[in-house]
Amino acid sequence: MIDNMNRQPNIEVARDLLSPYLDGEVTDDEKNMVEQAIALYPDLNRELTSLQQTVAQLAALPRAAAPRPFTLSEADVPPEKVSGWRLFGLPMWVSGFAAAAALICGLGVSWAVLGQPRPAWRIKPPNRPPKRPRLRR
Repeated sequence: MIDNMNRQPNIEVARDLLSPYLDGEVTDDEKNMVEQAIALYPDLNRELTSLQQTVAQLAALPRAAAPRPFTLSEADVPPEKVSGWRLFGLPMWVSGFAAAAALICGLGVSWAVLGQPRPAWRIKPPNRPPKRPRLRR
């Protein structure tokens, strides 16, 4: 807070404490440090004066009432409308058709990717070396 070398208060720390100083939320040591910094640095004194004027102007403003309370009662909430079976906000029959369409598309894609099944007579046997006859002894 206060530099040990030359015993001058740190201006940045004092600047950060100006608002709490105005609100009376600083310790006695911080209060003394801010007052020393205000005496040493004219710019800091101008910032304090500006903050004091801002606080005074805000205090002079008329208090505006809220247009309505921000809490809801049960009377303010409309009842939930329940009409038939719904899934994802759609009628059930639309959801059923969507599921069927997705199944058909999935089968079509798998057919295209995996290919058409081949009859057994068109499948080539693996390449194996010919069998050698066994010799009898």
